[in-house]
Amino acid sequence: LTSPKHPCLNRMSGPMFSALSWFATATTIILFTTGIPVAKRIRAAQNSANVSAIPYISGMVSCCLWLKYGLLIDDSSLKLVNGFGFILNSYYFLTHCWYNHDLRSMRTPASLAAIAIFGPLFAVKLYASSFSQAVNIVGYAGCVCTIIMFGSPLVTVREVFRNKSTESMVFSLCLMNFIVSVSWTLYGYVLSDLFVQVPNLLGALLALGQLLLFVKFPSSGGPGHVYDIAARFV
Repeated sequence: LTSPKHPCLNRMSGPMFSALSWFATATTIILFTTGIPVAKRIRAAQNSANVSAIPYISGMVSCCLWLKYGLLIDDSSLKLVNGFGFILNSYYFLTHCWYNHDLRSMRTPASLAAIAIFGPLFAVKLYASSFSQAVNIVGYAGCVCTIIMFGSPLVTVREVFRNKSTESMVFSLCLMNFIVSVSWTLYGYVLSDLFVQVPNLLGALLALGQLLLFVKFPSSGGPGHVYDIAARFV
């Protein structure tokens, strides 16, 4: 199925919209690159046992679905940022696998990722009889995946409440998540696209909640666990 350009994209071509588009794209790409130090650490240690591959797998799934969504509505920003994100997360995942001494542990998450990616794509191919149906299938799948990704840091939040300290969190990373989520929320609002707007609004609220934890439980020690926490968000 091919489609014309998103109807709102035809109207939104002014400098403000372009600035918002590039800002959202640039900040998201910067966020994706936070996994590079983790990949370097894995290569240096020749072992990925202490780093979870789940963030990379979920990143691949999310970027793939949103890349397909961007292709359907012909949105250059979505295509650029998610194409770049898919490549980076694939690199992180392959690095993790290369230095993983127990590949059998990867079978289940990798299988679930394949289902999450190819399930909606096959559904579009087999059941979507119109452009709007194809957009809805991929859009809903992308929303679910994004909401799950935004909810994953809640494990760290539980640890913060238990220890009454934010030493296990990275303020700059939480701030970047908040900025990225707000940017795409505004982008989705301008486009009147709920598929983009709603999951990112939820992500912005969750990120804001994490930022408020730094006020309630200020950290007494430096950056603490930067690479480990960064790996959870990529």
